[in-house]
Amino acid sequence: MNVLFILFIIVIIVNSKSNLNSKLIESDPPYYEHHSDLNDSIKRSHQNGNVLLNIKVCEENLLLFNKIMNENDIFYWLSEGTALGVIIENRILPWDDDTDVSFFYNERDAFINKALPSLKLNGFVVGVVTHDGNFICLLRKNEKIDIDIVKKDGKCMATKTSHANTSDCNKLIPYLKNIIPITFLNTTFNVPGEEYLEYHYGKDWKSPKISK
Repeated sequence: MNVLFILFIIVIIVNSKSNLNSKLIESDPPYYEHHSDLNDSIKRSHQNGNVLLNIKVCEENLLLFNKIMNENDIFYWLSEGTALGVIIENRILPWDDDTDVSFFYNERDAFINKALPSLKLNGFVVGVVTHDGNFICLLRKNEKIDIDIVKKDGKCMATKTSHANTSDCNKLIPYLKNIIPITFLNTTFNVPGEEYLEYHYGKDWKSPKISK
């Protein structure tokens, strides 16, 4: 009986550790403080173009994010509507509802342990963390940066456009083979190639639309 009881306890401990490691971090120090109410308020204000983005703040936030990511040697790219606006109009589209970036899952630990503390020291706060910690929203000066962490067999918010209409990272990953540098705000950013934008927005993606 004692041996069986000990084995039972060991199984519980192992499973508990596995479950904790599979989730991010609502309890980990970098994510301890969430601001979901503020996140929701900002998102609602921008939905359907009711309140346009503060482009000056969005650019400031993006440049600061880019600087900290580069300082920590973390590879990421502009995604979704942000990539679309930068490529077709060389600007952040004012009728979007946030700034979108992504990086691969292998960069996640470096982001959590290195970049995120620096981002928080520079005024960013965590709005929400979802998809087992692989989607993170950062807030600063009442604007949002949404971060998709792309993982095989994971969930990706970046595919929930009207054209792609899925949350399956596996369907997105093939379109991320051609990520290239581009100059925006006198700074180098990475963006996916045209096939990525066609996947998200259809064959007429180059035609500007007031839509994400």
